[in-house]
Parts: sequence; C-alpha cells; structure tokens
Amino acid sequence: MKNRFFYLFQSRSFFKEVSGIPLINKTCGRHQREWRQAESLLLILVTLWAGALWTVGFVVAPALFKLIPDRAMAGWGRRFRLALKGVDPRTGRPFLWHLFQARPGGGAFSAGDGWPAAGEWQAAGGIKFGSLEVHEVRFPLFFLRHELRPDSGGDGRYRGGPGAILEMRIEVGEPALANTAGDGVRHGARGILGGRDGLPHDYRRVSPDGGERILKTKEVGIVIRPGDVLLARSGGGGGYGDPAERDPHAGERDREEGYVSGGEDRP
Repeated sequence: MKNRFFYLFQSRSFFKEVSGIPLINKTCGRHQREWRQAESLLLILVTLWAGALWTVGFVVAPALFKLIPDRAMAGWGRRFRLALKGVDPRTGRPFLWHLFQARPGGGAFSAGDGWPAAGEWQAAGGIKFGSLEVHEVRFPLFFLRHELRPDSGGDGRYRGGPGAILEMRIEVGEPALANTAGDGVRHGARGILGGRDGLPHDYRRVSPDGGERILKTKEVGIVIRPGDVLLARSGGGGGYGDPAERDPHAGERDREEGYVSGGEDRP
C-alpha cells in the first residue's frame, strides 16, 4: 500500500484517481483544461489535508500536553527557505543556490533546552549545511556573518533553542532572481506549559545604499542586484514550563554563551 501511494503521487494517474478525469492527451485544449482542473482539485485536497494537520498540531496537541507533560515538546522554528539563480561573473556560467544556513531553533522539552539552530523538526532538523568557505568558492557569495541570534528562543524552565543570523552579500555582475517558500514570520514557535513563544523569522534584502526590503514567505521573481545583502534572522524554538522555575545557573550560562542578552524584555 505504501509503495502504491508513493507511486500515485509521482504519476499522472494520481489525478485520475482523485478526480476521475481522463488525462489521455495533455496537448489538446480540452485535456489541458481538464489537467488544470485536476491540478486545482489536488491543490484543494492537499490544502485541506495540511490544514487538518496544523489544526491538530496547534489546537488539539497543546490540550494534550497537560496530560503527558513529560513527553511534550515545544514548537520548533518553522521553515523559511530561499532559492537563488543567476550567472557567476567569475565563470560566466549559470548557478542555482539554495539557502541551508541560518536554521531556526528547536523547541524545549521536559528534559532540557531546545537545540540551537537545529532546523525544522519534520524533515531537515539538524541538517549539516557545510562549509561556508566551500559555498564562497562554488558560488558568487560572501558570508559577512553567520552566528546564533540572541533572545530568539522562548524563555521557560527550559529555554527554546536560538535561531541564527546570516548576512550574505550576493556578488553577481547582473541582476539575479530569488524565490521564497515557508512560513513563520507572523507567529513564532509556540511555547508550552507556561513557556514563552520563540521569535518569528525576519528576512530582508539590504541594498548597497542601505535600503531594506522585507521578504515574504511565498514570493517569486525577487530581483537581487549586484552587491545586495541577504539578512536572515531565523526564529527560535518555544520554551517549556514557567520561566520563574529556570535554574539560575542555567540562566547565567545563557548570558555567558550569548544565547540571551541579559535584558528583561525576553520573548
């Protein structure tokens, strides 16, 4: 059954399975319309399915955490990816680059703090993004800064993992194009059982003249001009438990390590 399900999703027959529309000849006008109708139907079905999962995750699950607090975990930072295509002026060859740096923080849980800049839990959590120097050799990019983002993890008895800050200059000779996908810029990762939410994402394109453009999570055709800088501040994980119950020594270590700034206005 699993193999058949996987096959259906990778073949045109899936559209026929869910819609009953024969897709014999995609080239003629009638079947092109039927193809678009089937794609629209699939999009609706997938959206409803994904919405149901998020409803369970954000409404039902928190209600269950109180019953099983020792097995509960706060929210992780959400996915916000960026892809960039252009021409490398050093070689004259086109390139395609995908952002794997600046991962969001992991959620805290009953046994400890969330992992710093771990990435999304469901697929790419803890992914190794590789050497920045290798990226600079292979692509027309220069990394100005890549470090943890202070105060981004939600406070709690156990603190959410901090996200990251990335500043990267795109050293192309002609305008490049980028697109984005994901979410998590309006609401941060959810804290549980009294823990506070993590900070949301904040991605921007900074021009050489200092002008900034906030990047949304679902955009295509973003023009990246020579010398533009990508400023990515990824969200932190949610906190677990009442912040007043945090071990004072752990709080002091957070300040020493730079996970928190020491200010009173914490997420």
